[in-house]
Amino acid sequence: DWGRAVGGRTSHRLRPEPAADGSDVSLQFDHGAQFFHVDDPTFGALVLPHAERWPTDASRLVLLDAAGGPPVPLAQRSDGAGGLFFGVGRTELAPVRYVARGGMGALVRGMLNAAYHSTDGLALRVYEGSRVASCERLPDGRWRLRGDGLGHEQSTADALAKSEGRLLGEFDELLVADHMAAAMPDWHPCCLRGLADATPRASAALRASLGWDEGVRRFSKIRPLFTCMVAF
Repeated sequence: DWGRAVGGRTSHRLRPEPAADGSDVSLQFDHGAQFFHVDDPTFGALVLPHAERWPTDASRLVLLDAAGGPPVPLAQRSDGAGGLFFGVGRTELAPVRYVARGGMGALVRGMLNAAYHSTDGLALRVYEGSRVASCERLPDGRWRLRGDGLGHEQSTADALAKSEGRLLGEFDELLVADHMAAAMPDWHPCCLRGLADATPRASAALRASLGWDEGVRRFSKIRPLFTCMVAF
């Protein structure tokens, strides 16, 4: 995990702020994923021990109109906007939503803690603050991975200037959970170099399915999502 701690989109941020009485209060934000759905029993068995129902009433959520029109509840939008924000306005899509107890970051920590106690003596090593920068398919089918200490908040120039020479190890399997690693070109810091050479057909198919546009260096089928952290 190339973040400061495990979790990725389930990041949870704490920010101390002075209160009116002179004490400090801790503002807490789930600034990646605010909730998640459970529509598979195997997945539910894994995550629900660390979760509780999302307390927010989804019927009260609205989408602000960029043209200045009045806000309309997501569920009442006739233009399909109810499916925005991960389907929060679509009650037919796993209507019960969950959040991790103690912040979304606790979800991955809870699963890791369970894994530590169920590996039957096998070592489970987690690299934090580490980026898997390149991979190489070995003649015996295993994968050699190299990485560096690049953080996800560093600039592209810093990323390309960093060395990717640190050997992380050789592994039986490689699981790529992020489309960015498999589909981005070599100049992007999220690119897992060597993967396209080892799996050219899969990488090309993924890039095509996401609508990569070389002219603007964007995926046409992926929209940006920004989080505004507001406390009041």
